[in-house]
Amino acid sequence: MEAKKLKALQAEWYKKLKESGFVEIEDTKSGALKEWSGHYVQGKRDKDFARDLIREVDTYFHSARSLLHGFSFGCSRDKRIWNLHCNGLSTRQIASRIGNIDHCTVYQVIKKIRAVFLDVKDVPSINLVKIRNGTIEDEAFIYSTWLRPLYYDNEENSEINKEKFMKANANRIKQITTYPSVNVKIACLSDAPDVILGYAVIEWRKLWWVYVKKAWREMGIAKKLVPGNIVSCAYLTRLGKSLKPPAWDVDPYLKKEVEREL
Repeated sequence: MEAKKLKALQAEWYKKLKESGFVEIEDTKSGALKEWSGHYVQGKRDKDFARDLIREVDTYFHSARSLLHGFSFGCSRDKRIWNLHCNGLSTRQIASRIGNIDHCTVYQVIKKIRAVFLDVKDVPSINLVKIRNGTIEDEAFIYSTWLRPLYYDNEENSEINKEKFMKANANRIKQITTYPSVNVKIACLSDAPDVILGYAVIEWRKLWWVYVKKAWREMGIAKKLVPGNIVSCAYLTRLGKSLKPPAWDVDPYLKKEVEREL
């Protein structure tokens, strides 16, 4: 059909659908969803956020499905679980489909298989995540995902003026990330380095901050970002307190500040 005739036909039917009360959930030009109701983006309408999320999820499931043809599963049950996971089913839905298995076991199977995304180096389609050095283009993401949890995930900050807190700590983060001995590592999609999944800010053997997006946690990304020789951390949120190894000290000072005191 000619392009003009096709557009005219589309316009005619879109008009009929609108008059009937039908609500189109996709943008007719881009094909993207106008609104998301899932827990990943509920309440969020930022176009850049939505675009990156769609990109991440599409890439994840594309790579996940590739395992069905190039990965040696422990047993046929695990492969079936992974196949259902690739089709978007929840752990409870998968457990009900498989039978004689609980959703916690399903979760552990999925978690174990997902770990190969970081470990299979000779299969590009499976090696989903890579680690790179931070750049100035990453600053906005780092600031937003450092400041918000730092403020909201600490009960001691409840009486502090939010605007003053954000301004003071934004300056502090800039000081930290630009100091010569501080190293910023970024976890990103292998074929889309600008899509950040997480990052870590390290100074020698101290962890200043580590963050991984919720959808990408429990894949071993944080372990890839944080060196094994860390002995201290700078900040403790509620989540941080539950994850900090007992042997780590809490040290909120830059190396140059310690040297100045000495």
